This record gives sequence, structure tokens and C-alpha cells, in this order.
Amino acid sequence: MLAPAFVISEGLGLHAQEIAFPGDEAQRWLTDHVLAGEGMAPDGSDFAAIHRVENLLFGVRSNAALLASEGHPDDEVTGCLSRWALLSDAETALALGSLRATGMALYIFAYFHGWRLLEDWLAVPDRNARVRRLLTEQLLPSDLTPAP
Repeated sequence: MLAPAFVISEGLGLHAQEIAFPGDEAQRWLTDHVLAGEGMAPDGSDFAAIHRVENLLFGVRSNAALLASEGHPDDEVTGCLSRWALLSDAETALALGSLRATGMALYIFAYFHGWRLLEDWLAVPDRNARVRRLLTEQLLPSDLTPAP
């Protein structure tokens, strides 16, 4: 069984971009430094929205982990990943290897459910104070009630 703090730390990792680059700072930084450095013109992509959708779709990996742990055949697990998580064949092959590895199914649950747990708890005006608490206090998932 994973420690409850592990769920929080993995969720925090998936929120790191939004914490480090609030608002549109990530968009500006990527456009100015990464795209410009590669000679690429911005195409109007909203990188924060893409990151958020990737986090949401990470939940499909939890469903696939459950299928794998129940002994469903590989084609069913990869079918779930390609259809619902929108992964390519190469990505589903890598994901399947991870899901079939001992203990990885629990690890995948920690990422997505940790992200979801913190999603509501961090959606407050004093977000920085809450991030500081996550980094300095011993909190359990039960301590993280959704914001009012």
C-alpha cells in the first residue's frame, strides 16, 4: 500500500507547472524561449489547456491499470488507452509495460487521484500559502478538504 503522503506528492508534481508558472507565464516563456529558440512561430496553441487535458486524460491510465490488474488481455488494455487516453501505438506499448510492472498500477493511481485531490484544494486565492503547507507540513489526504 502506498503512503498517503505519496498521493499528495505525486499530485503536487502534476500541479507543478501551474504553481511555477501561474496564469499565462508558461505560455509566454515557452513561446519566447523554446519556440523562438527553435525558430518556430507561435501557432495559437494554449499550452496550459493542453497540459490540463493531459492531466485529465491521465485518469484513463488508472482505468487501464485496473483492467491490467484484473488480468484483461493486452489488446483490451491498449485499446482502452488508445481510444480514451488518445495515445499512439508506441505510447500504448510503453504504457502497457509500465502498467504490467509490479506495483506500477498503484503508482498510476497516486498520480491521477493526487492531482484530483489537490485540484479543488489549491483552487483558492491563498494558493501560495497552501502550496507552502504542502511542502512544509505533514498532511494527509483527509486534511485536504475541497475549497469552500
